[in-house]
Amino acid sequence: METGLPYDFHIQTHDQNIIYLDVKSTKYKFEQPLIFSSQEIEFINETPNYHIYRVFDLYEEDTRPKLKICNNARTIAHNIKPHVDSLKSSLGMISVKHLVSKIAINPQNELINFDNEIILS
Repeated sequence: METGLPYDFHIQTHDQNIIYLDVKSTKYKFEQPLIFSSQEIEFINETPNYHIYRVFDLYEEDTRPKLKICNNARTIAHNIKPHVDSLKSSLGMISVKHLVSKIAINPQNELINFDNEIILS
C-alpha cells in the first residue's frame, strides 16, 4: 500500500545510520521509465543514503523477476532539482503554485548507475 512517503522502507544499521529504500517495480523490462514525484526528488537530494531497488520482468512469460540496485540516486536528484526549482519559481511569478509533478527517468540515463541484475526466485 502506498504510504505517501518518499521511500518504501528504511533500515537502521548497527552504527545508527539510516538507509532509505525505494522499490520501483514494473512488470516489463528494466528500460521502463522510473517515475518520481517532485517531493521524492527533493528528499533524495537531501538524503545521502537513498537506494533505488528496481524490480522488473515481474509478469514476463519465460523469464524470472529480476532486481537491480542503484545507490547513487542523489546524483540524478542533484541534476533534476534545479530545474524543478526553476519551474516553481517561474510559476510563482504568474501567481501559480506548483504542488506536485511526476518525473520520468530512463534507468539507463548516464547519471544513474545500477549494479548487475539479480535473478529473483
